[in-house]
Amino acid sequence: METRAPFESTTSVVRIDRSRSAFSQFHAAQQAAVDRYLTRRVRDPELRAEVAANVFVAAHDHFDVVGELPEHRARGWLLQVAANKSADAFRAEHRHEVLVTRAARQITTEPQSPEDDTIAADETSRIVGQVRDVIADLDRKDRAVLELQVFYRMGGNEIAAELNVSPTAARLRLMRARRRFAETYIARYGPEVPL
Repeated sequence: METRAPFESTTSVVRIDRSRSAFSQFHAAQQAAVDRYLTRRVRDPELRAEVAANVFVAAHDHFDVVGELPEHRARGWLLQVAANKSADAFRAEHRHEVLVTRAARQITTEPQSPEDDTIAADETSRIVGQVRDVIADLDRKDRAVLELQVFYRMGGNEIAAELNVSPTAARLRLMRARRRFAETYIARYGPEVPL
């Protein structure tokens, strides 16, 4: 005689299997519509894939309700979630730009005395060296966008023109490149990230 744990039952296992199968079918039926929608609004393929994944995570979390909707209503729900998730990504990138600008202003403050000037020059030289080292170790795309911003002091529109992409794609590349830069910098040099 087979023994089961008190919380385990065959009906719950069958229900989970049916739920997985139903969600897989739902995902397959709706994936193309979500992809078409995001392709028109998010040019960067990596961000588009991330947003699409987040849309279907939300659908999975609410599948007990969404799975019962007629197909056209479920698609509308998904597209609204896609709009919200892509807007969230753009807002996060904008917040990051504001923080970077604020941090850059703090780094470039004028020293008060000649001794402070020497200390500030040494500190700046050290930080610039660390930034160069970290940027050099990033992948080609991240390195290109960060070099344009950090060393050539280009803004989002200038970077977009230089890379021949839309301003939105340039901002998104910057956001991801800064995130990867920060992760690498923190791992090497500690929590205070200069960018």
